[in-house]
Amino acid sequence: QQYAVQASSETNLDGYPAIADSIAHLSSELENLAGYRVSGSYIFSGTLTTTSPYDAAGNYQGNNSAIEIPMDEGNLRINFIASDLFGESGVGGPMDVLERLEAALRAGDSDAVQAINDDIQAAITTNGTNIARVGSRREALENADIRIENKKVEIASRAADLGSADMAKAISDAERLN
Repeated sequence: QQYAVQASSETNLDGYPAIADSIAHLSSELENLAGYRVSGSYIFSGTLTTTSPYDAAGNYQGNNSAIEIPMDEGNLRINFIASDLFGESGVGGPMDVLERLEAALRAGDSDAVQAINDDIQAAITTNGTNIARVGSRREALENADIRIENKKVEIASRAADLGSADMAKAISDAERLN
């Protein structure tokens, strides 16, 4: 957003090429982030984890399927879809906004730069919502981890209680009852 504001406040268009170069750099960083892998799997391609989220033209090529893990209260979706986070070239979202902003700057179109500010704000708002979703999913996973650790302690305690029982006496008592 700072680049769009900076470009909007430029009194002449001389600064536009440098700002466009900065936008191009941001776009490249966003594309690299969208293609992020963990253990060789793409994390933003839905369940198509061997498929890059975007083709060379910026079109989303993953799917919208969720990767879920079972939790006490139901399944928890653990993945995000790249097109939801980053958008898609020519369709909308941050990638599209950055492409349009760069093109407007390179064309010296100050009206288009001004018009894109609202789209940038919308992308920032969506990003904030997605960050909140990541936080709530992380909290759910951390709470599940705590419950698992508590169960481990409980099971170990029960096992210790059973182990300390006098098994010979228990067998002898059971035989007398028969």
